[in-house]
Amino acid sequence: MATMTELLQSQRDLLGTIRTFVDALRDIKKEKDVDVSVRQAITALPLSASSETTSALDRFRVEMTHAFVTLSRVVRAIDALDQRQSSQSAVARGRESRPVAPAGLLSLRDLSVLQAATEVFFCWSIHPMVARGTLLPVDRRRPTKTLAKATNHREQQGSALLSSMNALLGLLQLPPLAPILLPGYAADVLAVLVAGETDESLGLTVQGSLASQREALMNALPLRLTLASLRAALGQSTAPLPAFKRRCGQLLSQLLIREGGVQATIEVLLAAVDEGNTQARQQVVTLICQCPAGVQAEAYSAALFPQESVIDTTASTGEGLHTSTEDDDDDDMLTFLEDAESYVFLAAVQGLSTLAQAHPDIAIPKLVDALRDSSNHSLERRIKLSEALLFTARRCGDTLPKYAKLFVYAYLDCIRPATRPPARQKSARVALIQEVDPDSERSLACQSAPQDNQDAVVSATLRASCLSNLAEVSAMLGWGLAPYATDVMTCAFGVLQLELDMADAGVVAVRRGAVFLLKYMVQLMGYKLLDVLPEQVRPMYHTLKHVERVDKDNVVRFHARSALEVLDDVMRSELLPRVPSDEAVGGALKMLRIVKH
Repeated sequence: MATMTELLQSQRDLLGTIRTFVDALRDIKKEKDVDVSVRQAITALPLSASSETTSALDRFRVEMTHAFVTLSRVVRAIDALDQRQSSQSAVARGRESRPVAPAGLLSLRDLSVLQAATEVFFCWSIHPMVARGTLLPVDRRRPTKTLAKATNHREQQGSALLSSMNALLGLLQLPPLAPILLPGYAADVLAVLVAGETDESLGLTVQGSLASQREALMNALPLRLTLASLRAALGQSTAPLPAFKRRCGQLLSQLLIREGGVQATIEVLLAAVDEGNTQARQQVVTLICQCPAGVQAEAYSAALFPQESVIDTTASTGEGLHTSTEDDDDDDMLTFLEDAESYVFLAAVQGLSTLAQAHPDIAIPKLVDALRDSSNHSLERRIKLSEALLFTARRCGDTLPKYAKLFVYAYLDCIRPATRPPARQKSARVALIQEVDPDSERSLACQSAPQDNQDAVVSATLRASCLSNLAEVSAMLGWGLAPYATDVMTCAFGVLQLELDMADAGVVAVRRGAVFLLKYMVQLMGYKLLDVLPEQVRPMYHTLKHVERVDKDNVVRFHARSALEVLDDVMRSELLPRVPSDEAVGGALKMLRIVKH
């Protein structure tokens, strides 16, 4: 068994030889000297005496493979011996020893040399043995200018590819190099392994060995890195390789149903989407909700919903929905609305709206009841339910007027300010304490004040959200709002005329929502306002005029001013209709003729 000194000397010799070769490549300055200089650098490699190949690149592959395998074995032996010696010294001292650096610690220069040697080895030895179009072209990999000159594609060699991949994986998975090099080469390595696994010309033995290497690598890599690397391998493929692409798709589907696979896939997909691109995020949600080909629906449903699913996986007859409705299993979906992660509760909101689109007669009343239920649902959940109801209204399309009453009065009920519960009678113990210490009542009031203020802010947020959502639903309803327009405007008038405590931030938010609702309705109806709400035009004008003149909030005044401008245009067009220019000119000519005669 080799000693630590012998192992460290072997590591230094191997790194020194690789460094000499890399420096020789870096010293090449003139393009006309590339071929001669590269052959001289390869010939100077004293790594293996067993190479009898005539080609310089073949000799480089054999000798660099031997170097990588030997270096991997030496580094692992040094780590094992160092750990054994460290544990023995700690036991001998009887206490935990002071931490020291590992015996085979690599310097920054060594890491840089190994990174360059890995890139050269991949471009010269592995890249030519893979089918064209599988990997990124060498001239786009940003190597040194000498690499593209010295690289030519050769016929695939099964045993050579297998030995080269063994050497490369052994080097990349070394503890000092894995955090630095492995993430950068994961996509290329997986592409090579999958391409070799699907290439029948390599033989069953080589295909099986490459598949085993691929499976071991995927188990060693983090799940998110594996998903991103497989997607990158598919993205860099430029040739029509149906077997390769089909196998990559199968592997992605298998990773998707692993524990945490759905969440990792969502994170990988959203990483490529801008934060403000809502449409792309909705496409991601739609894609995730579809079961991949080749995966059983039950397995994918279990991976997508770790808890019990709302909809049973049955035929699309609605029976599963009726069953879950009768058993009150819809609470499982509502629990996702409480999740602090935005990806989770946004997906839950989209899921509820999709459910309402599929079965509106059942799901919409249940969503409305959940939004109104203040005893069983928190204010935060009701705010998200309000958003889910808005998404549902958007999905209804032309059928929205059928459910207009449910939508409108659900929002109106939430906009109505909550009545304060009656004060509970003090217990005898609390009354006795306050008789002895009158300051205790003041302290109890101070303790409950922050909680009351927080609840008031959240309640005001719910009301403002419902006002904004009601404005958008009113815009989508159009003439379908006519039976309920009076109630909607009366609600807005009540907020603007009765809630006047401008020192309260919650009141300001609600007033903004109310005046925005009025402005939206005026802009929506236009000249139809006089036909639909003839009795509400005068009080609307006076209310908006008063708010625009005396309100202290700039946002409220801006919305009121905008509504007044639209209302002014409507009244002017009704009282002074514009005459088309041609008719006006013709009428003037007729009058002139009459005057003339």
